Parts: sequence; structure tokens; C-alpha cells
Amino acid sequence: MSLTSFLDEKEIRSRFKSEFDKPLVSTKVELLAPPLSQSYGITGTAFDYLFRFMMKKIYPNTIDRTWVAENSLNYLKVIGMNEIVPIATKIIQETKICYRDYLKNSKNILPTTNLIQLTVKLAYLDTLARCGQIDVHAMRHTKSAIVKDLEQLLGIVDIQAFKPASVCILNPTFGKGSNLVGGADADLLIDDCLIDIKVTKHHSFERDTFNQVVGYYCLSLIGGIDDCRKNHKIKRLGIYFARHASLFSFQVTQLDIRREFLEWIKKRAVSFN
Repeated sequence: MSLTSFLDEKEIRSRFKSEFDKPLVSTKVELLAPPLSQSYGITGTAFDYLFRFMMKKIYPNTIDRTWVAENSLNYLKVIGMNEIVPIATKIIQETKICYRDYLKNSKNILPTTNLIQLTVKLAYLDTLARCGQIDVHAMRHTKSAIVKDLEQLLGIVDIQAFKPASVCILNPTFGKGSNLVGGADADLLIDDCLIDIKVTKHHSFERDTFNQVVGYYCLSLIGGIDDCRKNHKIKRLGIYFARHASLFSFQVTQLDIRREFLEWIKKRAVSFN
């Protein structure tokens, strides 16, 4: 089970809808980077990685951890696709080398084309680790349209707008809260704001996205935030609309989450496992 599959359950969706009113977001925001390919999921996953790479470069004290894509190696063995393991291993190794070079040597804030191409391949492995699905041919032959799409998305990022005062964690996890749903990780924690990145052409706050960020927040209340002081609290939840270079956030005080609700989540998560 994952947080996404947990939130997809009819009972859970219904309870979240009755508990929380979704904040309104303006839909009249300019689309700065229209999609250049139909590989929406892979583009979104690759951008998540590249955005975090940029954060680590500009803010070296940023805390990062093992890539989810690395978990694909064991999964390939489990499902008997051993012939793909050397290919996946090479992709991960080459991406790490290119990433280290980008962090240490590149004077350009933007990732190199080579790093972007490798990260697209990494995105396929990430999808395998999370969803159990992979298109080996597509992974080995990166479409130029995806690379161009990522270049335009990275080109409109105002990285200074994400400058942390003290805390920046990539892929934050939430201790026993994450374990309840099979290992949930969010995109980004900057100080007291938990941010989810969306690479959609629509500047709209969908109920599924709202439930996801609220779900992460609930997990943090249950299990804390790994790599943070015990008393560190999330006070805002945000969505970065990458194609619009727009960050929307709201105060968690709007949610009024009760202890009874958290206990209900814990019980329901256990029952679904």
C-alpha cells in the first residue's frame, strides 16, 4: 500500500471530504511552459528529481537521501527481470556521477542536458519502484521532446523563492507515519512549509492533490518528521505548479485536525495492510 492507494479508498476519500474544505486557487494564472510531449508522468517524476538537484546545488545544507529509483534494483530481481538489472545499475551509477559533477563543478544553476537525459531514465526506474511498471524500450531511448520540456520547466524556476531560513529536506519522510502506508515520502520541506510539486498544465487545486498534502501532514503528526528536531512543526502546506512557476500555500490551522481523526487514520491504515 502507498499513501496514494490509501487515499483512493472510497471510505477514506469520503471522510477527507467531510472533514476538510479545500482552499480555492485562482485558475487564471498564465501557463508558461506548455507540455511538449504526452509522457506526463515521466516528465513530472524527472522534474521532481531535477528540481531537488537544483535545491541541493544552490543550498548545500539541504538534506537529501537515497533515491527511490535505487529501490528498483531489488524489485527487478524479485519479478525475475534480472537481464535489466545491469542496465538499471548503469543508469543509476552514471546519473550519480553526473549529479556529483553538477554539484561540484558546474557554474550553471541549471542541470546539464546530459544530467536531464539521465534523469529521465531514472524516472522510469522510480516509476518501477513505486508502481511496479516499466517501459524498458522508452527508458533506453529518451525522447528529445521530454528533454526539451524539462529544459523549459527548469528555465522558469525562481530558485531564490525557495530559499530556506534553516531547514530544507528533500523527500521528507514521517517515521512511523510513513510506515503505516508502506513508506510515504513528500517532495520538499522548506522550514515550516511542506511542498508538493505538480507538473500539470492546469492551475487548479484538485481534491486528490489536496488530500495528498493533507495526508502527508497527518502522517507528520503521527510520526514526526525524519531528520528534523522533535519539536519541528509543519505550519503550511504548499503546491508548486511547475508549468506556471507558481507556488500556492495555506495554513494548516485551516484544517483543525483532531486527535480522534488521527487515531482513525492509524486504524484504517492497519486494516488496509
